[in-house]
Amino acid sequence: MSKFKYIVTTEDEGQPVKWIIRNRFSFSARMRTKIKHGELAYLNGEKTLGWIPVKAGDVMEINLPDERSDFEAEDIPISVVYEDDDLLVINKQAGIVVHPTMGQPRHTLANAVQHYMSESGQAFKIRFVNRLDRDTSGLIIVAKNAFAQEELTKQMKEGKVSKRYNALLCGIIENDGTIDKPIGRPDPVRVERGVMPVEAGGFPSVTHYKVIKSFAYPSIKLGNVVTSGLGENGENLGIDREDLRLVYSKIDRERMEELIAAGNAAPCEGITLAEIRLETGRTHQIRVHMGSIGHHVVGDTLYGGVLGNVGGISSDGCSAADDNCTCSTGLCAGRSDTFSPIIERQALHARYLSFYHPISGEHMELEAPLPEDIMEVYERIRPMTGKV
Repeated sequence: MSKFKYIVTTEDEGQPVKWIIRNRFSFSARMRTKIKHGELAYLNGEKTLGWIPVKAGDVMEINLPDERSDFEAEDIPISVVYEDDDLLVINKQAGIVVHPTMGQPRHTLANAVQHYMSESGQAFKIRFVNRLDRDTSGLIIVAKNAFAQEELTKQMKEGKVSKRYNALLCGIIENDGTIDKPIGRPDPVRVERGVMPVEAGGFPSVTHYKVIKSFAYPSIKLGNVVTSGLGENGENLGIDREDLRLVYSKIDRERMEELIAAGNAAPCEGITLAEIRLETGRTHQIRVHMGSIGHHVVGDTLYGGVLGNVGGISSDGCSAADDNCTCSTGLCAGRSDTFSPIIERQALHARYLSFYHPISGEHMELEAPLPEDIMEVYERIRPMTGKV
């Protein structure tokens, strides 16, 4: 049970309890209603009513009720970055959905946290303050009580929460920049978001990106027509990684040449490692914004950023059949006969979060290092290619 304490001062003397709750605690109107109806206010250790006047030195306490989630507990490992009585911050692995949905009722981060609670002897209602896409890794905040959630949500609306991501992006980006384009959902039936005018339903969205390193790494980029798993009318066909592997296994040299001719695949001259900072938090914001300037997130199947190679196809004329081939493009690596992606998920990681602790007010800065799969790509391309 979360407790909030306040010692009455001489300035407060004579005021009713409800005035103290409204003016000396930072509860929302909704929370104050819960406190009233739940009889959660205590004066000097005893339950009290709102009209009771207070005296200097009185101790006011608010005890928030114990609340519990009842998700099915599943033994899915989680990486805890920070934890106290009010917050749990997790470094989410890629490939896991945050919260159960009709299409994904189990095997989610919520199920994993439920198991963690059981193992650690805790009980609280799981409240995710921020969300990440299934294949985005990184920091997620779980509030252990309604007050902590409300406070952090308020901070996010006021711009007091700073989020920074690391991403591998298609192409060579030479300069830092800002993208200020509204984002909306062009079709309510379709899952994709897109840049669209405010008058057409877009919401103001701002993304800042900073180049860390760019590398010359020629490869082939598949368009989202090939990788998204969407039908002709934009319906989600439920494609997963195994489906994608099957798609890739059918892309040989001849098929790739067909895709390039049809405009559904194209050469990509390099890769950029960037830091991305969000001013707003729209769904798929980074993926939509970076794609809008031609630098999709590497591995993004929905919007079109899957990079890879097929043996024998090279922008510099090198042939995979040539045993003397010394190109450093990576296109001939392994002499693969079919398409091989350099990473099997979008290379996007929520690395940094800063906010003010909802109870203590302390400024918090938390970081999660790049995960192994992104580091593997980064380390692989770094020695093979020249820095731009």
